[in-house]
Amino acid sequence: MEDKSIVELFFQRDEEALNRTAEKYGAYLKKTAYSIVGDKRDAEECVNDTYLSAWNSIPPHRPQVLQTYLCKLCRNHALMRLRYNNAEKRGGGKAVLALDEIAGVIPGETEDAGECEAIKKCVREFVGELDADGKTVFLQRYFNFYDVKTIAKNTGFTQSKVKMMLKRSRDRLKNKLESEGLM
Repeated sequence: MEDKSIVELFFQRDEEALNRTAEKYGAYLKKTAYSIVGDKRDAEECVNDTYLSAWNSIPPHRPQVLQTYLCKLCRNHALMRLRYNNAEKRGGGKAVLALDEIAGVIPGETEDAGECEAIKKCVREFVGELDADGKTVFLQRYFNFYDVKTIAKNTGFTQSKVKMMLKRSRDRLKNKLESEGLM
């Protein structure tokens, strides 16, 4: 079933929208959640929370790309679950390590909505400027939270090359943010 048809089912408040969404994107969402939380049950719960969030947000929101919208919802639920699971202690999860890596580059939380949007825009521009390999490696690490070994396997690069690509990308992102006056 096409994404437009699934979105229309959401707008009609037809529960078949959830069945079609699970059929088409369930495995992808589970993989996304699992790559962040590292636990099968938590990943399944995140996916179920994603379906509920989609049900509650469509309508009024009409996503242009359903897969991307669902992935964003799923990532947010998985990150909340990860924070909950690691509230008392730091460490362990792949996502925590990836977030720690990028934390020194991207400024911390800000109360200024305009500054937050400027940072988001700058990061999007940075990712758009990366070459295909750099973009793949960067997104697999900091969007999908894959570990270096998995990225190396997916791309055919050595682990040391992946690590170097990530370090150089972080350095370039930091320079870009500094040049924009966002750090």
